[in-house]
Amino acid sequence: MDKLHAVSENETTSTNASASTQQMLEALWQRGLPRLLERIVVLETAAQALCDGTAGATTREEACTIAHKLAGSLGMFGYPQGTEIARRIEALLQQDQPYAPDVLLQQVRDLRNALPL
Repeated sequence: MDKLHAVSENETTSTNASASTQQMLEALWQRGLPRLLERIVVLETAAQALCDGTAGATTREEACTIAHKLAGSLGMFGYPQGTEIARRIEALLQQDQPYAPDVLLQQVRDLRNALPL
């Protein structure tokens, strides 16, 4: 087998593996989409409650945990902007000092808009 043919076979194998990986990630994304939507709704509800002043520490902690999970998983699915926004949401929720609640609400809206839901 000549070198050109060997390189061509390696490229084909690599392309097939890449396509297979993409298909697998797409299937995982579709399977996890209902859970992702649930998490976004929880973040939206928590952000609104924090804005209204009706949220307790448990609400904040749950929202922070969800933001952390999203920050860790969205990049794997090819949504680095979603990861970055989720990290900002997590950082806001971890602050001891007060922040403008509308900033949190906007970040959650931005997260929803950054994803193909």
